[in-house]
Amino acid sequence: VYEYRKPMVIEELELDGPREKDVLRCYYGSGDMRIDLKTLLELYKNGRFKIDELITNWYGLDGINRGFDDLEPGKNARGVVMY
Repeated sequence: VYEYRKPMVIEELELDGPREKDVLRCYYGSGDMRIDLKTLLELYKNGRFKIDELITNWYGLDGINRGFDDLEPGKNARGVVMY
């Protein structure tokens, strides 16, 4: 299993207002794919969600490691693995 993680360092964080603040991380936004997937597919079929233009590279299953390697130098922002 290949796991790509880049450390994030926060040296100093100044927040105005109340001091009860948290820094949270989020994977894949806050969407609910059980609900959102149907909407996204309909938008795509109707030409209103242009996902093809967002894809930077296509990789075969045998090229999946190259896809991950392409992330760091910025060659791949939104790669798709086809199998």
